[in-house]
Amino acid sequence: MVVAIIGILSSVGVVAYNGYTAGAKESACKGNFRTIVKSVYENIMWCELNPTINFLWNNEQSWEFDCDTMFYNGMSVASQWGYTTTEQLVSLTVRDISSQDSHRKPDSNIGSRTTLKTMTNPYTGSGSVSGGTARREIYDGDRYDMRGSVSLLKRDSSGNELSNNWQQEGQLYLITKCRDKVIEYEFDIY
Repeated sequence: MVVAIIGILSSVGVVAYNGYTAGAKESACKGNFRTIVKSVYENIMWCELNPTINFLWNNEQSWEFDCDTMFYNGMSVASQWGYTTTEQLVSLTVRDISSQDSHRKPDSNIGSRTTLKTMTNPYTGSGSVSGGTARREIYDGDRYDMRGSVSLLKRDSSGNELSNNWQQEGQLYLITKCRDKVIEYEFDIY
């Protein structure tokens, strides 16, 4: 009788534990997404008040960009990441927070102005939440597991995705998948 009661209680406990861990992963995923969105607007405000901004380039090096031109050391290294300097700033911020921040050394003070030190994908445990520029259809489909990954994408005025051409005018948006729900955020930067 005692063994049967313990078995029933443990099976109830395992089911409850699985529900709690799934909820925690979903909360961490949504938190990562909100942190990236918030960091983009923080960096835009930073550039409105300051002439330069630093972005982590690797785990030991930060590059200082001119806020008006997004040039580094007089070179237009950011031009591939956007049609306007604000788009370039958004792209560099998402790259910095979702990918490079995970390589930051614990005692390092270089990089973005966020208080975030480490961001990981709760579904994979990997060091980066960057999904690159994965298309919207990959997030909707089930061929790839894009849960917890974050991608910065661009749409033209008709709503069609501009997958690999950042030099066209368009609207930037961020996308992720937390558990089974796809979440998008369209940046209001124009």
